Amino acid sequence: MSRWDELPLTRKGSLRMALWGAVGLSLLPGCRRSAGGPSSATGTWAELGRVWRELSAHSRGKYGREEGEAKLKALEADMASALAELPAWAELSTLFEERAAHIQRERYFLATCYEMSSRNPMRAREDVEKQMTALQKLVEERRLTKEAAEKAAQAVAADAEYLTQLNVMYKGGKAARAKFEPIYEAYEAGKLKPGEGAERAGRHVVGLEVDKPGLLIDADEAAKESAP
Repeated sequence: MSRWDELPLTRKGSLRMALWGAVGLSLLPGCRRSAGGPSSATGTWAELGRVWRELSAHSRGKYGREEGEAKLKALEADMASALAELPAWAELSTLFEERAAHIQRERYFLATCYEMSSRNPMRAREDVEKQMTALQKLVEERRLTKEAAEKAAQAVAADAEYLTQLNVMYKGGKAARAKFEPIYEAYEAGKLKPGEGAERAGRHVVGLEVDKPGLLIDADEAAKESAP
């Protein structure tokens, strides 16, 4: 399989990009949100891409504690606004929100301990960061393939499913905890099957991380997501 970065832009590829533009889901760097807020799904997805990659910058230590904490707070406001504008489904929102919370704790709160119960988000949060770091390494080494991106998306999809169900469990009562037990066991065994929303969320954030529109989301799927 040829390296994804080295694939030629064929006529088919050009048509695919045109379709992405038509349905308003381009993530190209030029499609940034204006000062008045995103005017379409195009601007919203571009903004979410900016937010996700800026979270990656925080995660990799771009900022010192004081500066980073202030910037992260502002970024969380941008994130909430963009997610509300989409509107985002639960698993996508969960990935963004849990990642921001994880970075806040790991980079700026500097906790010396963590409640290591068997029902916490730590493992899944760390796995998301692990997948993003691996993707960036592949990009830097020009070794990113579509197969590698799909593998990362599947891993993140399982994390998204687990984190979303974990939040449901926390908000529910005894019945919710009972329903969560097999989800926890499947995740721990590496056998949790993500739902459709988690699958989509995983594919999207991988594309956002490497700044490649339509990397794992085809035009038909994008059009369906943007439909009212």
